[in-house]
Amino acid sequence: MRRRVRTIIGKVKGLILVYIGDWRKSSTILIRTEHGKFALPAFRLNIWSGLDVEANRSLSGAEKHVIERLAQFLRGAPVTHYQMRWHRFSAQREEKDLIDIVHANFDDNGRLESIEPYLDSDGGKFEDLDPGLEAKINQSIIKIYNETVEFNDKKRPLILKRRLKRWLSNQRWRGRVEEGAAHYIDRVLSGTFIHFEQLPQGCSDLDRLNPPQFIKRKHPGFGMLNILCRFNDSIDEADLWVQFNHIAIDGIPAQKLMDDLTGQWGKCGDLKYPPASYKIPPLRCSTRNDKNGIYQVSQFMDFRPFLKVRKELNEKYAEQIGGAITIGSMFCWGLAHHYPFNKVTFEVVVNIPVGPDQEGILGGVVIRPNTYFDQKNPKEAFLGFEREFNLRFQAMREGNLISKFSEKMPTALITIVKIANMGLLPLGDWTPDGIFGFGNLLMPAEDGSRVGGVAYIGYKDQLEDAMKAVEEVVTDFNKYVSNW
Repeated sequence: MRRRVRTIIGKVKGLILVYIGDWRKSSTILIRTEHGKFALPAFRLNIWSGLDVEANRSLSGAEKHVIERLAQFLRGAPVTHYQMRWHRFSAQREEKDLIDIVHANFDDNGRLESIEPYLDSDGGKFEDLDPGLEAKINQSIIKIYNETVEFNDKKRPLILKRRLKRWLSNQRWRGRVEEGAAHYIDRVLSGTFIHFEQLPQGCSDLDRLNPPQFIKRKHPGFGMLNILCRFNDSIDEADLWVQFNHIAIDGIPAQKLMDDLTGQWGKCGDLKYPPASYKIPPLRCSTRNDKNGIYQVSQFMDFRPFLKVRKELNEKYAEQIGGAITIGSMFCWGLAHHYPFNKVTFEVVVNIPVGPDQEGILGGVVIRPNTYFDQKNPKEAFLGFEREFNLRFQAMREGNLISKFSEKMPTALITIVKIANMGLLPLGDWTPDGIFGFGNLLMPAEDGSRVGGVAYIGYKDQLEDAMKAVEEVVTDFNKYVSNW
């Protein structure tokens, strides 16, 4: 199956120029699945900050307060003012200025139990829909959502909407009632979905690090944000996990959004990160749960030995190779010495700035490390690889997005968001060998050390080999350049 995927990818020559030259355009085709989304957390948020009066601090009161406060925040965040428009073979983002939020409840199997829409008043009132009609529409949305929840990710949104349109037609409402109902359905489906949990008493910081199973809390597909809010046991702080549709936004602006949220709401303290070697169990990220299901595994590691080697290498060779040795290029080189990545073409994702007030363009340095291997002289092989990597990196930064591309289509990605603590990675259709994600590599751990989080998303039988390879690269990079 995976060999067939690689064969198909290799034949899609027409997509290569799109893929390299315009990430936003290619994303509309290649990341339309649930596991193509990504998620970022904001821990220990002070949900009650800035209140002049005593609020209703019950669970229901806290839920309503968070929804109202979140709506206020999102109004001032233009990067979130999008919704998704689906076509047969693609999905695109389009502007949506209204801040609609839907409070959703799910059961343990991912079935939608109830929705309570909080629709932006700037969009006007649904005067032709009385509460009884709105409740009837909500129940139909829930019913058809559950009927289609396990459908193919790329087909489900259109099927869901088509069935709702058929249901609406069968009601034989006419005129303004029918128009209002259709508009109401569109607003609900394209809104930000939010669901709530409360952590049990005595819950540790380590428990809070466990990512939510968004695959059991799916968005209907037409909005760009899907949020889990976890209250602590006393409901005076919360962790917010925000799932982003990657077609609408990239990792760096998404992380800045989370930082802005934390800055506005404030924190009740810092989370204590676990010591090195702590592992977060595999989490299913795809609708499919068979052998071709997609999973993510995360682990905390001590990156200080790795960073020390990088510093020493740069001090000695940066001028010789025409630029600094990057973290991404080092991981490319190291991982390519391990099965199953020894024959892989990697892409190291980079963000290319285009202006002070504009969203950067995502590009990537595409390179196949094993073509530079030389067992007799690993140091010179590594320096030759780094020299070529830097040439391609510079070409990307200068806007030459269709730079030298002699290797095959990349089938594995390395992405680094230095300001991110951790999160859930996206996996596109073109990366059967998975994605490695790295964030802040020097977070304070509970034992006084420094750790970084690393995550890998791919097929379940790849997880163990991937994390073992990363561990070896982090702990003993010298062996890949043994005579330097």
